[in-house]
Amino acid sequence: MSEVSYWRPIATAPKDCETILVIHRDDLYPVVAFCVTDHEGAEEWMRETEGPEDNYERRENIRHTPLYRSPTHWMPLPEPPRA
Repeated sequence: MSEVSYWRPIATAPKDCETILVIHRDDLYPVVAFCVTDHEGAEEWMRETEGPEDNYERRENIRHTPLYRSPTHWMPLPEPPRA
């Protein structure tokens, strides 16, 4: 059995494009996201844009969408199910 994960302050989150689970304290559901840093050091939280539910956001060659608002907490993704 894997170690139990708890929500951690976003200041302690990995900022190297590692995919993690994030949430804003006022949101109902977490989202899988990652942080990107531009050449000036500005950070932006992104999520992958996939599936038909995201087509309204999709423009040519765009695969990532900024989060609606900056997350306040994070945790590692759980282990995937075993076969």
